[in-house]
Amino acid sequence: RIARTMANLPVSKITGGPVEPWFRARVLEKYDVQYFRCIETGFIQTEEPYWLAEAYADHVNPLDVGYVGRNFGLWSFVASVISKCVRPDGKFLDYGGGYGMLVRLLRDNGYDFLRADPYCPNLFATYFDFDPANSNGRRFELLTAFEVFEHMPEPIHEVGKLFDLTDTILFSTELLPRLDLRDPSEWYYFGPEHGQHIAFYTVPALQRLAERFEAVLHTNGANLHMLTRDRAVPNPFDGPLPPAPARAGFLQSDFEYAKSRSREGQAAHHDAGKQLSDKRFKSSERDLR
Repeated sequence: RIARTMANLPVSKITGGPVEPWFRARVLEKYDVQYFRCIETGFIQTEEPYWLAEAYADHVNPLDVGYVGRNFGLWSFVASVISKCVRPDGKFLDYGGGYGMLVRLLRDNGYDFLRADPYCPNLFATYFDFDPANSNGRRFELLTAFEVFEHMPEPIHEVGKLFDLTDTILFSTELLPRLDLRDPSEWYYFGPEHGQHIAFYTVPALQRLAERFEAVLHTNGANLHMLTRDRAVPNPFDGPLPPAPARAGFLQSDFEYAKSRSREGQAAHHDAGKQLSDKRFKSSERDLR
């Protein structure tokens, strides 16, 4: 549980320092929830989010009507950042990748991405999943985490897990538009009606995260950001990004791989079914005796 101060308040999940009660909101139309503000950075966090299992009953927030359009816009942005900042022929990971649409678009355009998301079925990039819990020390050239940070109950712990996988994190989360914002109805991103957003950042909050992990923060000051421990990686927001270059995609090879994996699955299913049938037959034969 969240550590409490002598005043019975939580501490900031970014600095470990004091927070102040900031506002209350009705989450999921039923829970009266207190939001707290980090005095040092302006970061806003909810009280301990006991409602998350209920909030994630749907794999993807049903109010996120921009899901498809956002992914179509993101793939070329990611490709341009990769071209400017890291090796395009490296291995990449989309963390919190949802249905796998962004991974599919990037693979189709020649970027070797895998998807990690234990909470959502992979519909568009089946067989291209990665389990961070069984990484075996594998690391990636760059990790993307779009619309993930605002869902983190413990940002320091979870960002630390990301840095176990890469030195460079490209991510999105909308920054608080005003430091004096206290009315949840004035900013849609608080989203108490769906209850999934529980952490809200400012530039100083992201800077403290960077310092914690000896990283550099690059940000457009609004919704797109990078944390990197590789000092050779340039600021993607410094000047225009190059257009996404044309690269040979993985569509045909991915099709062949998926076909092979599908056949393996069908064979395994057939063998398992045959073993079960044989077992039942032998059991029936014994009964007849």
